[in-house]
Amino acid sequence: MMWQSNDMRAAFSRSLAEMYGGEVALYHDLVRITGASNVDWLARRRADLEASGLDAMAVAAAIEAEIGAVARVEGERHGAIRLGSLEELAQIVRLYHVLGLEPVSFYNLTEAGSRTPVVGTAGRPLILTTHRAADGTEESINPFRMFTSVFDASAMAWDMLPEGKRRYLMQLYGGQVAARDEVEALLEAVEKLLAARCIFPDGQGGRVRQLADSPLLALVEHFEVEGGLPEAKALEFIGLVTELFRMSDHLVLDGGLYERIRAVSEVAADILAFPNPHINHLTPRALDIQDAYDRMKAEGDVRNFSMLNRVQGPPTALEPTVLLNQTSYNAKPSWVALRAEDADLPPLLLERMVAALEGTGLILNVTKPVTLAGFGLALDLAGLSAERLLASTLPDEAEMLRQLQEVYGFNAAAMEGGEVAFWQEIWRDKTRRILTLKQVADALARETGAVMPPDIPPLEIRAHTARFGEIEQRGIALTPKGRAIYDMALTAANNAALAEDVTENDAYQAIAAPVFKQTLLWPEEGQADLYAHLVAHDLAYFTYHAKPDVLPDDAVVESFLQAAEGLTEESNLPALMQPFVDEAMVQRRPVIYEDFLPKSADGIFKSNQLLAAQMASKEEADGDAMLDPKLQEMHQAGVKPHSAYELYEAEQAESILQICQAWKLVLPSDFTKLLEKKVAVRRRDI
Repeated sequence: MMWQSNDMRAAFSRSLAEMYGGEVALYHDLVRITGASNVDWLARRRADLEASGLDAMAVAAAIEAEIGAVARVEGERHGAIRLGSLEELAQIVRLYHVLGLEPVSFYNLTEAGSRTPVVGTAGRPLILTTHRAADGTEESINPFRMFTSVFDASAMAWDMLPEGKRRYLMQLYGGQVAARDEVEALLEAVEKLLAARCIFPDGQGGRVRQLADSPLLALVEHFEVEGGLPEAKALEFIGLVTELFRMSDHLVLDGGLYERIRAVSEVAADILAFPNPHINHLTPRALDIQDAYDRMKAEGDVRNFSMLNRVQGPPTALEPTVLLNQTSYNAKPSWVALRAEDADLPPLLLERMVAALEGTGLILNVTKPVTLAGFGLALDLAGLSAERLLASTLPDEAEMLRQLQEVYGFNAAAMEGGEVAFWQEIWRDKTRRILTLKQVADALARETGAVMPPDIPPLEIRAHTARFGEIEQRGIALTPKGRAIYDMALTAANNAALAEDVTENDAYQAIAAPVFKQTLLWPEEGQADLYAHLVAHDLAYFTYHAKPDVLPDDAVVESFLQAAEGLTEESNLPALMQPFVDEAMVQRRPVIYEDFLPKSADGIFKSNQLLAAQMASKEEADGDAMLDPKLQEMHQAGVKPHSAYELYEAEQAESILQICQAWKLVLPSDFTKLLEKKVAVRRRDI
């Protein structure tokens, strides 16, 4: 049996979820909470539609038109990885192609307000909403996406750092000159790290720098020649790519360099500290993100994980839902050893530590050799959170001040006002993140009453926090005009929230909703056809589908053909189709937004970084991506992302063309060429 890209993408999504769920226990809770919320949303929606008089088939069709196939939503995920260079990206994109993922859109988070040092693209299928089979039927396909960030060292340069970060580094290193020299020295070290970085599996437990030296290459070339892979080779490919994105349990940096890079950028530390790119989050789709957020927050209060202070994106009360909402729980620590050779603890010692904890209810189902990372995971699975364990190692305030003075050389008399609290937070965070195995064992003993082995070695470990639990809600894809108005609304809402000093979700939503409705010139509540407003103002994309056994009205067709004369690239195609919708001849479906919002992504990043409160800044409007020199660098590396707008236009145009063909309409030749030109962008070679 020959596997095609759609088959391999679906299998890869399942493989990645199994691997990630074994590494991040809360992922299973995330899926469970989101799934329960979705079930309840569907029940409410079905009840509302049935109350309006629709039969069961019409209800199912209405729901699918609104959100896509239910089965697709249940399996929908997006992953996120961070790469070290554009060279790595070009090679990863070749792997993506086997999975039916192509680069779409360009994102520059270095310009998103906090200068997060990454640019990126998203690997995703070009045709996502539906897949039209040879017999004309439509079937759902797996919509897996991979948000792919690439480290941009220039954003770590002194002049590019945000003011708050420069101030922090000047305090840390004793002045601007010393801090600037440190950053320049770090950039030299970073270049050496990137030059030596090896990420691709060699098939024997090691890693190589080039795809050409990995067994993955032969599988990629087989696919490129045959257009598919035999089942055995497809499974081998999926296994190797899954392994590529597994989180290592050791750092490739020594402790000092890790902390120095992390002081400049946590994102840079996450990219450079590990031998390979690991999945940072695996995101399920929620149908009511406000409800899912509330459920996650309630459960987090009980189970000791904390949520972001609000849902990112448009107001959750806005109807219809547009673009993308995202939120997450804050990153949880993963325990990692400093170097690979340090991670090999004496097996008998670990067995004795596990034995000491047996009977405490903390160790569950330990059936494989326990590594340091696996040991921490077993504890987390059993409900003793890493935060609680690490916090239990902190000394009292007097000891903290003593170390600030004696270890870090600060004079207590000189530390006045906010500076004391500022440096106490840095010190406290450092203590949480850098422990020895003996400290962990002592904390376990205090928490559980277990008697630990006496010969615990002084191995230094780190609590690396980069993996957070994100969920998302997807709405209608907006046109460039709609997106420009949306960005104005977002800026206005954020400015209103800043003026009121509002950060918490409920208060923010109350402020943002009316601002959005006013700025977007949104339809009045209770208006029968919300989509008609978007159509009239050319704000969103839709697809059109002929209804079974419904023939077009001659007068409406004649008016349509006359209107089609002289249409241009900029014409409003949904407005052209509106009479067919008004006369109930076709079904209109919103095109689901399949991409990402840099501002929301940066909001998630900032919320999961050290000292975020000191470094946060207002969000700025996106620039013209096509003029971005970073995009030109990506092109030079051989990666040319598709335009998301062109893909949405293509989906819209193809649906109109298919209706015209089904009705055997004789279209004006220029109109046919216009539609075919728009459709063709999904077949562009990249």
